[in-house]
Amino acid sequence: MSTTIPSPRQRLLLIPVVVAVGSLFYLVLRSHQSVGLVGFGATQSFHDLGNAASVSKADVVVPHYYSEGLDINSHICKLHGWTAREEQSFGWPRVSAFRIFDAMVFEGQLDLLEIRLNELDPVVDRFFIVEHSDVPNDHTFAQNRDRFKKFQKKISYKKILGSRVHTRAEMTKFIRAHVVELPPSFPPPLVIMSNADEIPAAHTVELLRSCDFGDEIRLELRNYMFSFEFFSEQTSSQIPAQRWKSDSEYRPAPSRGVVLADSGWHCSYCYRYVDDIALAHMRASGAPPEHTMDVLQEAVCKGHNLLSTPKLPSAKILTSGVHLPLFLVQKYERFGFLLPGGCQREVPANATI
Repeated sequence: MSTTIPSPRQRLLLIPVVVAVGSLFYLVLRSHQSVGLVGFGATQSFHDLGNAASVSKADVVVPHYYSEGLDINSHICKLHGWTAREEQSFGWPRVSAFRIFDAMVFEGQLDLLEIRLNELDPVVDRFFIVEHSDVPNDHTFAQNRDRFKKFQKKISYKKILGSRVHTRAEMTKFIRAHVVELPPSFPPPLVIMSNADEIPAAHTVELLRSCDFGDEIRLELRNYMFSFEFFSEQTSSQIPAQRWKSDSEYRPAPSRGVVLADSGWHCSYCYRYVDDIALAHMRASGAPPEHTMDVLQEAVCKGHNLLSTPKLPSAKILTSGVHLPLFLVQKYERFGFLLPGGCQREVPANATI
């Protein structure tokens, strides 16, 4: 069979066609990338648990819709591109066979833990708290259990001895031991995995309870440093939530998948005492504190990164306390140091730095 070779004139006529096709392909590709990255900077966790994962081109980013008083029903599920969960009837608080577990690693963040438990109590069926042995004695959950007694029926607590590398395996065994006690007719529970200072919003969890998003999703959290006054516009953390099955494990967020935007808060180094900030940095970096308490206090009030770690981005100073955890605002007398304008930290009598 003979092959027809295009004449020079035909070749010239093909050039605009090739350019147009190439341009169209480029625009489609750029459009896809832009949709996947709307509202996100480089995502990075402040902690060594590795809960955050970078948004990739393969991610499906779901815009998050919520306003005060919104009734999360099948209509709102449809708005997010999902259907209403068949195991779930609507109404607040929920009574359903579909269980939600909040599994967190605790490192002495007593104030944030109290804020978290109050935020999520209406929408979570059980809290799993795993604590490392290097948390100072006066900051351990066990030493302060009376502070959380109103949640005691929902809390499962375990202290881990040894290295943090065992955290995931220990939490996996902890959750599995409880899941096997559920009636066989119950659907797989939803497990949220994070550090204690990574707090999903109650309305986010209610959305996941009511709507069928699949088996796994990542929750994007706003990043704050020292308090809710200093907000990072460049980064966001992500924590995983997954339907727990027989082979499930407590692990970081997957490298790609579905991401629900603006789902809660991550308040890094948000401690009441200045020496706790220094100790938290020492645990994360392995280096001893480099600054006096006065220097650290000044850094906390100005949002400066004096912790010598690249994990902390520059922060924007906020004057707004809107869209914060409800209990934090209600109890502003106790938690004023976490609100805009209330940066002054307390210095314990036994401070060593």
